[in-house]
Amino acid sequence: MSHASTSSQPTLSHVLLVTDSNVAQRSLVLQEVLHTGPYEITQVNFTDVTILKAAEDVQPDVIVIDTCAPNDTMLAALTQLSQINPKPVIVLSEHDDVALMQASLNAGVSAYISGSDEVTRIGQIIAVANTRFNITQALKAELAEAKSELSSRKWVDQAKAILIEKQGMSEAQAYQSIRKMAMNNGQKMSDVAKNIIAMAPMLDTQTGKPSTGDAG
Repeated sequence: MSHASTSSQPTLSHVLLVTDSNVAQRSLVLQEVLHTGPYEITQVNFTDVTILKAAEDVQPDVIVIDTCAPNDTMLAALTQLSQINPKPVIVLSEHDDVALMQASLNAGVSAYISGSDEVTRIGQIIAVANTRFNITQALKAELAEAKSELSSRKWVDQAKAILIEKQGMSEAQAYQSIRKMAMNNGQKMSDVAKNIIAMAPMLDTQTGKPSTGDAG
């Protein structure tokens, strides 16, 4: 099979198409529309195992699920997928039930589209879903970073209090001491702080040295 020069070929987005036998005719139309666009397509029939395994094996850029309506098994699989291998997910459904739509979004779906006529707009739908997914992932990353910083600050504050009490340091001195130990040991300040907290019962007041109970 011959190929044109790769420099002249558009970059293909890999679509994992998950189909439901109850909407077989619509799925055929959907595949035809996808084949006219810049997509590489892997098609599988739905089971909860199929989605997770195919997403792991194929590592698609986007997942399109064509179904009569997402059931509990599908939603559970999508929830698990969003936790271990998040991808932009589009659900094409014949039902516009608000509760079902909300359940799908809660499971990590980027776009829930109802109505058979919408399959002809799949290119635009994929573009919107990708944008929404990227925004959501960025917000999750920011939230995780904020939580990590808050947790780190909590540990450092506890360690500072110990150094102030045990070694008579000022707050600034305690902070600089933790910071210096972290830099010297190539550790995070939170990890140094946890070590100080763990060692607190063994520290002599004002010396910071382990108490051995042996003067000699």
